[in-house]
Amino acid sequence: MNKWKKGQKTPVEKIRICATDVANYCALIGEPSVLYKDKTYAKKLGYEGIPLPYTYASFFWQKLSIPWLTNDDPVILVEQNFSYDFPLICGVTYDVSMELTNVRKIHEQLFLYHTLTVLLEGIKQMTMKTTLLYEVQTT
Repeated sequence: MNKWKKGQKTPVEKIRICATDVANYCALIGEPSVLYKDKTYAKKLGYEGIPLPYTYASFFWQKLSIPWLTNDDPVILVEQNFSYDFPLICGVTYDVSMELTNVRKIHEQLFLYHTLTVLLEGIKQMTMKTTLLYEVQTT
């Protein structure tokens, strides 16, 4: 359990998502809304540009260097929720980081609790809380 310490944080990464990325994501998940394709339409609805779909932030994990997780770690996504203060907009560069907020061991299983935070000019835009289950290997 030495690998996982509550309070560990990733370095802050600058992340900018373009409209093409959003269009590809929408095609992948079968999202037909014109809101995610048409900047003029999005602005008519009060957005500053094309918004990112609500769950798009889950892809931010791919952009982060997370020292306490490797691609070889056998983890299962248990829970994930998103909390927005402001919509994320295509073409805007955000500061993104993640913290390991808690580690709980129950029998031979570890529950790893994470909070991903997205800031714009120091102001929180959204958070994503994720719980991963790690099966402890016993030999």
